[in-house]
Amino acid sequence: MNPVTRRLILAGAGVGAATLGASLAWQRLSPTPVTSAVAQAFWARRFLTLDGTELDVARWRGKPLLVNFWATWCAPCVKELPEINQFYNEAKATGWQVLGLAVDKPEPVKTFLQKTPLDFAIALAGAEGLG
Repeated sequence: MNPVTRRLILAGAGVGAATLGASLAWQRLSPTPVTSAVAQAFWARRFLTLDGTELDVARWRGKPLLVNFWATWCAPCVKELPEINQFYNEAKATGWQVLGLAVDKPEPVKTFLQKTPLDFAIALAGAEGLG
């Protein structure tokens, strides 16, 4: 086999291997919809807001959503809320939504939000969380 033919065969094999590797990586790293029972249960949830209305999480299905569990008694949670609020205000124009689920009782949350207003949706996950 002459050297030119050998180089062409090796180059073709290299391109084929690279294409196959890229294809496999693309399939493996591509995001896939979450279809587990837990995810389905989350999207079916409704949470009470502080004014007593229900917030239906399904309205955000298929859109980017940051869910933040927090509590008034959790110092790290309280510390990060202004940063999350800033993220929401900067990213909402691109479709991002933020849902703050308070693992707390309504009165402490109301008092906290009077002192530290937040621009994103807040609902109550209950004192025990989602359980």
